[in-house]
Amino acid sequence: MPLKVLIDAYDALEKARSSEDLLRELQKFAHHMGFDRCAYALTINAPSFKPQQYFLDGFPVGWADRYLSQGYFKVDPLVLHAERSTMPALWDDEMFHPGKAEQFWEEARAFGLHSGVSFSVHDQPGVTGIFSVARDKAVDLQGE
Repeated sequence: MPLKVLIDAYDALEKARSSEDLLRELQKFAHHMGFDRCAYALTINAPSFKPQQYFLDGFPVGWADRYLSQGYFKVDPLVLHAERSTMPALWDDEMFHPGKAEQFWEEARAFGLHSGVSFSVHDQPGVTGIFSVARDKAVDLQGE
């Protein structure tokens, strides 16, 4: 991916003035990366405040509701990965194999989320985010 795409995306994100603007810019970036879906989740855990969560949903209609109603955040290996690492996580069958994550992965695929990449976003202590891009076909690691 050319460096210009990253610089342009960063500039656009900085200029976003609403959650709708931000989602639109994240979607543009996802498309530049070859993905048709994206989502951004942010959790703020400050010691003296109730945890706050924000979610920008560019995933298929109904997936976020299903994810929350089933409590998939408790078994989603991407959430755990984001809390522990700053490295991107490639979605694959192996990552979602253990236990309840298998059911989660099957349902995600039923919603058209067959492959993707999630990026951890770490800010000050207690602020953790995940930016995920997804599509309905396999990720081509060869760049072809």
